[in-house]
Amino acid sequence: MLPRSLATTLLLLATALPAPLLAADLGGPHSGSLKDAPFYVSQKSWSGAYFGLHGGYASGDSSFRDGGTDLFGGTGDISVPPFGAFACGPALTGNYCGTPFELDPEGGFGGLQLGSNWQNGRIVFGIEGDLGYLGVSEDHVLIRPFDDRDFASVEYGLYGTVTARIGYTFDRALLYLKGGFAVAHIETEAADIDLQDGSFEIFEGSRIRSSETQTGWALGAGVEYALSGRLSLKGEYLYMDFGSETSRSPQGDIYKQEHELHTAKLGLNYRLMPEPEPLR
Repeated sequence: MLPRSLATTLLLLATALPAPLLAADLGGPHSGSLKDAPFYVSQKSWSGAYFGLHGGYASGDSSFRDGGTDLFGGTGDISVPPFGAFACGPALTGNYCGTPFELDPEGGFGGLQLGSNWQNGRIVFGIEGDLGYLGVSEDHVLIRPFDDRDFASVEYGLYGTVTARIGYTFDRALLYLKGGFAVAHIETEAADIDLQDGSFEIFEGSRIRSSETQTGWALGAGVEYALSGRLSLKGEYLYMDFGSETSRSPQGDIYKQEHELHTAKLGLNYRLMPEPEPLR
């Protein structure tokens, strides 16, 4: 038997030592119960920077409207030849000058995004930038009254947005609204088609062509779902309006163009954030 004083000393030491340390000393690194393992906090914060990729489908609304002619002093008078856009005067075509040529381009798109969030309670504020390519286009020949024919085309290319976001969190989900600045490269062409030598051909004096980077505004909404502490999946609708611009043909006809886009996309984000810290 151990002396009484030695037994008392060992009992006091065993009582004073932390349980995990004592278990480690007695049985090695894997000893002890599950309750002794470190407890990690699940990551529920959306704060921090992120980047990702996206892809989806886009459909547009483009119109080419008559703007009169400035060939006779810039009056915009469409009562005398060569009338306005597409030579739409009443003497030859039945006066459809007030009826625009409408196009509905569509196609797929994809790109990258980069952003950052700041969370306060359940409210999340953020800023996000997109950069990608729009494979959206259409060309069409329109038959007007009296067999008059017109041609128009539109094609989108590179695009970008810079938007602010505000959202509300529900556990792993983030519902958000966004709005801001949009830019896209848009190529357009339009012309009147006349009967020449027994066949319909584009009248070069009426043709306009443009290949420009146009700016506008964007507004949309979406939902983002955290798949893990770093990965999240999002679905988003975004509307982009590039306003209107005026083009002039060689013969002086004025075309007023307007371009809008509706986009629906899926995206995957990777958040640049520290790993969750253990509580013990």
